[in-house]
Amino acid sequence: MNNYSDRNGRRQYKDHDIAGIVLMIVSAFLLLCTVFTKFIFGIVSLAIGNVILGVFGIFSYALLSFTFALGLVLLLKRRPAVSAKKLVCIIGIIFFLMLILQLSTTNGYLDAGFGNYLGEVYGAKYTAGGVFF
Repeated sequence: MNNYSDRNGRRQYKDHDIAGIVLMIVSAFLLLCTVFTKFIFGIVSLAIGNVILGVFGIFSYALLSFTFALGLVLLLKRRPAVSAKKLVCIIGIIFFLMLILQLSTTNGYLDAGFGNYLGEVYGAKYTAGGVFF
């Protein structure tokens, strides 16, 4: 990213606008394809929605909403008020909570081998974390 200072010494961030717009467009499209699977583009939207739900499960709604919000924050040139240490801790806690929730919701699929487990979780679509977790 090209960061430069203006005459008063304040930093300006030019390239974040494009990244914010791209994040917002992609996440809104994927979220609409996941929520309204048959109504947007028909079979293409259904395929995209199935892949997103198979890979990320129900967590995909929160992930895509967070990505949209991140794009909006980049577009509005806001800075988060949370320190990097707290942000890493929050992401770690969310990750491990989703991992525990995924294992508790897919408890019945653990009897078979790892490959069968992945196939069953991907086919179930509405698990907590999908194949990713």
